[in-house]
Amino acid sequence: MSVRAALANRQLGHVFAPVWQAQSGALFGFEASPRFPDGTTPAEAFAVARETGDLAAFGELSLLSALRVSWNLPGRLLLRVDPTPDFTCALPNGAMLRRSGAIVAELQVSAHLQAEALRHTADALRRQGVSIALSGQDVQALERAFEDLRPDIVKVGPQQWSQGEDDALGLIGMTHGAQALALCSGIDRPGQIGRLATLGCDLVEGRHIGRPAPADAWTPARIGLSWPPEASR
Repeated sequence: MSVRAALANRQLGHVFAPVWQAQSGALFGFEASPRFPDGTTPAEAFAVARETGDLAAFGELSLLSALRVSWNLPGRLLLRVDPTPDFTCALPNGAMLRRSGAIVAELQVSAHLQAEALRHTADALRRQGVSIALSGQDVQALERAFEDLRPDIVKVGPQQWSQGEDDALGLIGMTHGAQALALCSGIDRPGQIGRLATLGCDLVEGRHIGRPAPADAWTPARIGLSWPPEASR
Protein backbone atom coordinates (compact mmCIF):
# COMPACT_ATOMS: atom_id res chain seq x y z
CA MET A 1 0.00 0.00 0.00
CA SER A 2 1.47 3.37 -1.00
CA VAL A 3 1.65 6.33 1.36
CA ARG A 4 -1.09 8.12 -0.58
CA ALA A 5 -3.29 4.99 -0.49
CA ALA A 6 -2.73 4.63 3.26
CA LEU A 7 -3.79 8.23 3.76
CA ALA A 8 -6.83 7.82 1.52
CA ASN A 9 -7.97 4.62 3.25
CA ARG A 10 -7.04 5.85 6.73
CA GLN A 11 -5.28 2.54 7.31
CA LEU A 12 -1.76 1.99 8.57
CA GLY A 13 -0.21 -1.04 10.25
CA HIS A 14 1.99 -0.90 13.34
CA VAL A 15 4.35 -3.12 15.27
CA PHE A 16 5.07 -2.62 18.97
CA ALA A 17 8.25 -3.14 20.97
CA PRO A 18 8.23 -3.14 24.80
CA VAL A 19 9.79 -0.38 26.90
CA TRP A 20 10.95 -1.39 30.37
CA GLN A 21 11.96 0.45 33.54
CA ALA A 22 15.71 -0.02 33.82
CA GLN A 23 15.93 -0.42 37.60
CA SER A 24 12.88 -2.52 38.44
CA GLY A 25 12.28 -4.48 35.25
CA ALA A 26 8.63 -3.42 35.28
CA LEU A 27 6.88 -2.85 31.98
CA PHE A 28 6.54 0.85 31.16
CA GLY A 29 4.75 0.55 27.84
CA PHE A 30 5.30 0.01 24.12
CA GLU A 31 6.95 1.88 21.30
CA ALA A 32 5.00 1.83 18.04
CA SER A 33 6.50 1.80 14.54
CA PRO A 34 4.37 2.08 11.38
CA ARG A 35 4.56 -0.73 8.82
CA PHE A 36 3.29 -0.74 5.25
CA PRO A 37 2.14 -3.97 3.56
CA ASP A 38 4.21 -3.18 0.45
CA GLY A 39 7.44 -3.00 2.44
CA THR A 40 7.79 0.77 2.49
CA THR A 41 9.89 1.77 5.49
CA PRO A 42 8.89 4.59 7.86
CA ALA A 43 11.81 6.68 6.58
CA GLU A 44 10.71 6.17 2.97
CA ALA A 45 7.11 7.02 3.85
CA PHE A 46 8.29 10.16 5.60
CA ALA A 47 10.26 11.22 2.52
CA VAL A 48 7.30 10.59 0.21
CA ALA A 49 4.88 12.42 2.50
CA ARG A 50 7.25 15.38 2.70
CA GLU A 51 7.52 15.59 -1.09
CA THR A 52 3.76 15.35 -1.62
CA GLY A 53 2.87 17.77 1.17
CA ASP A 54 1.19 15.03 3.21
CA LEU A 55 3.52 15.08 6.21
CA ALA A 56 1.02 16.51 8.68
CA ALA A 57 -1.70 14.07 7.55
CA PHE A 58 0.75 11.17 7.74
CA GLY A 59 1.76 12.13 11.29
CA GLU A 60 -1.82 12.36 12.48
CA LEU A 61 -2.76 9.09 10.76
CA SER A 62 0.15 7.31 12.43
CA LEU A 63 -0.95 8.58 15.84
CA LEU A 64 -4.62 7.68 15.43
CA SER A 65 -3.90 4.32 13.80
CA ALA A 66 -1.55 3.29 16.61
CA LEU A 67 -4.17 4.23 19.20
CA ARG A 68 -6.87 2.20 17.49
CA VAL A 69 -4.90 -1.04 17.37
CA SER A 70 -3.08 -0.84 20.73
CA TRP A 71 -5.98 -0.51 23.13
CA ASN A 72 -5.23 -3.90 24.70
CA LEU A 73 -1.54 -3.23 25.45
CA PRO A 74 -0.66 -2.29 29.04
CA GLY A 75 1.24 0.84 29.99
CA ARG A 76 2.06 3.88 27.92
CA LEU A 77 2.23 4.11 24.16
CA LEU A 78 5.24 5.83 22.57
CA LEU A 79 5.12 6.71 18.90
CA ARG A 80 6.95 9.07 16.59
CA VAL A 81 5.26 12.11 15.12
CA ASP A 82 7.36 14.25 12.78
CA PRO A 83 7.02 17.97 13.57
CA THR A 84 5.44 20.13 10.87
CA PRO A 85 4.10 23.70 10.93
CA ASP A 86 0.63 22.50 9.86
CA PHE A 87 0.23 19.46 12.11
CA THR A 88 -3.27 19.09 13.53
CA CYS A 89 -4.58 16.56 16.00
CA ALA A 90 -8.13 15.69 17.00
CA LEU A 91 -8.46 12.57 19.10
CA PRO A 92 -11.86 10.91 18.55
CA ASN A 93 -14.39 11.94 21.18
CA GLY A 94 -15.73 9.01 23.16
CA ALA A 95 -13.53 6.56 21.29
CA MET A 96 -10.39 6.76 23.38
CA LEU A 97 -9.51 3.34 24.74
CA ARG A 98 -6.68 4.60 26.94
CA ARG A 99 -6.05 7.78 28.86
CA SER A 100 -4.58 10.56 26.74
CA GLY A 101 -1.85 11.07 29.33
CA ALA A 102 -0.64 7.55 28.62
CA ILE A 103 0.15 8.51 25.00
CA VAL A 104 3.65 9.83 24.39
CA ALA A 105 4.52 11.42 21.04
CA GLU A 106 8.22 11.33 20.15
CA LEU A 107 9.35 14.44 18.27
CA GLN A 108 12.73 14.28 16.58
CA VAL A 109 14.88 17.39 17.01
CA SER A 110 17.62 18.49 14.63
CA ALA A 111 19.59 21.61 13.88
CA HIS A 112 17.70 21.99 10.58
CA LEU A 113 14.21 21.74 12.09
CA GLN A 114 12.41 25.04 12.45
CA ALA A 115 11.62 25.82 16.06
CA GLU A 116 8.14 26.98 15.03
CA ALA A 117 7.31 23.58 13.53
CA LEU A 118 8.46 21.78 16.67
CA ARG A 119 6.57 24.13 18.95
CA HIS A 120 3.40 24.01 16.84
CA THR A 121 3.34 20.21 16.76
CA ALA A 122 4.01 19.92 20.50
CA ASP A 123 1.27 22.44 21.28
CA ALA A 124 -1.25 20.59 19.08
CA LEU A 125 -0.46 17.32 20.87
CA ARG A 126 -0.46 18.79 24.37
CA ARG A 127 -3.89 20.30 23.80
CA GLN A 128 -5.11 16.71 23.38
CA GLY A 129 -3.40 15.60 26.60
CA VAL A 130 -0.54 13.81 24.84
CA SER A 131 2.84 13.72 26.59
CA ILE A 132 5.99 14.75 24.70
CA ALA A 133 9.24 12.87 24.15
CA LEU A 134 12.25 14.37 22.39
CA SER A 135 14.96 12.57 20.43
CA GLY A 136 17.86 13.64 18.25
CA GLN A 137 21.61 13.44 17.80
CA ASP A 138 22.27 17.18 18.07
CA VAL A 139 22.71 17.83 21.80
CA GLN A 140 22.65 21.61 21.36
CA ALA A 141 19.35 21.42 19.49
CA LEU A 142 18.00 19.19 22.26
CA GLU A 143 19.09 21.71 24.89
CA ARG A 144 17.20 24.48 23.11
CA ALA A 145 14.12 22.27 22.82
CA PHE A 146 14.34 21.44 26.55
CA GLU A 147 13.93 25.08 27.47
CA ASP A 148 11.10 25.59 25.01
CA LEU A 149 9.04 22.42 25.39
CA ARG A 150 9.79 20.91 28.81
CA PRO A 151 9.47 17.30 27.57
CA ASP A 152 8.27 14.36 29.64
CA ILE A 153 10.78 11.88 28.13
CA VAL A 154 14.10 12.28 26.32
CA LYS A 155 15.40 9.43 24.17
CA VAL A 156 19.13 8.75 24.50
CA GLY A 157 20.22 6.75 21.46
CA PRO A 158 23.16 4.35 21.13
CA GLN A 159 25.12 6.97 19.20
CA GLN A 160 25.03 9.03 22.40
CA TRP A 161 25.41 6.51 25.23
CA SER A 162 28.00 4.38 23.43
CA GLN A 163 30.42 7.21 22.60
CA GLY A 164 31.51 7.92 26.16
CA GLU A 165 30.11 8.10 29.65
CA ASP A 166 30.70 11.84 29.99
CA ASP A 167 28.45 12.65 27.03
CA ALA A 168 25.76 10.24 28.22
CA LEU A 169 25.91 11.51 31.80
CA GLY A 170 25.62 15.09 30.57
CA LEU A 171 22.52 14.39 28.51
CA ILE A 172 20.90 12.23 31.17
CA GLY A 173 21.68 14.83 33.83
CA MET A 174 20.12 17.53 31.67
CA THR A 175 17.08 15.30 31.21
CA HIS A 176 16.65 14.74 34.93
CA GLY A 177 17.25 18.44 35.54
CA ALA A 178 14.21 19.10 33.35
CA GLN A 179 12.25 16.57 35.48
CA ALA A 180 11.96 14.22 32.49
CA LEU A 181 12.67 10.49 32.12
CA ALA A 182 15.69 9.25 30.15
CA LEU A 183 14.83 6.47 27.69
CA CYS A 184 17.93 4.64 26.46
CA SER A 185 17.21 2.97 23.12
CA GLY A 186 19.08 0.50 20.95
CA ILE A 187 19.72 -2.22 23.55
CA ASP A 188 20.79 -5.10 21.31
CA ARG A 189 22.93 -7.44 23.43
CA PRO A 190 23.39 -8.73 26.99
CA GLY A 191 25.27 -6.63 29.51
CA GLN A 192 24.09 -3.23 28.32
CA ILE A 193 21.08 -2.78 30.58
CA GLY A 194 22.97 -2.81 33.87
CA ARG A 195 25.50 -0.24 32.65
CA LEU A 196 22.80 2.09 31.38
CA ALA A 197 20.87 1.80 34.63
CA THR A 198 24.08 2.81 36.42
CA LEU A 199 24.37 5.85 34.15
CA GLY A 200 20.88 6.88 35.23
CA CYS A 201 18.68 5.68 32.38
CA ASP A 202 15.11 5.32 33.63
CA LEU A 203 13.72 3.34 30.69
CA VAL A 204 15.27 0.96 28.14
CA GLU A 205 14.18 -0.51 24.83
CA GLY A 206 15.71 -2.35 21.89
CA ARG A 207 15.84 -5.67 20.07
CA HIS A 208 17.45 -7.41 23.05
CA ILE A 209 14.51 -6.31 25.24
CA GLY A 210 11.82 -7.48 22.87
CA ARG A 211 11.57 -7.63 19.10
CA PRO A 212 8.73 -5.65 17.52
CA ALA A 213 5.49 -7.53 16.89
CA PRO A 214 1.85 -6.67 16.12
CA ALA A 215 -0.36 -5.77 19.06
CA ASP A 216 -2.22 -9.09 19.11
CA ALA A 217 1.09 -11.00 19.52
CA TRP A 218 1.83 -9.42 22.91
CA THR A 219 0.21 -11.93 25.25
CA PRO A 220 1.04 -11.72 28.99
CA ALA A 221 3.28 -14.79 28.58
CA ARG A 222 5.23 -13.25 25.74
CA ILE A 223 5.60 -9.96 27.62
CA GLY A 224 7.10 -11.84 30.56
CA LEU A 225 9.42 -13.92 28.43
CA SER A 226 10.70 -10.86 26.60
CA TRP A 227 12.37 -9.39 29.66
CA PRO A 228 16.10 -10.31 29.52
CA PRO A 229 17.00 -12.41 32.59
CA GLU A 230 20.16 -10.48 33.44
CA ALA A 231 18.14 -7.33 34.10
CA SER A 232 16.06 -8.80 36.90
CA ARG A 233 18.82 -10.40 38.95
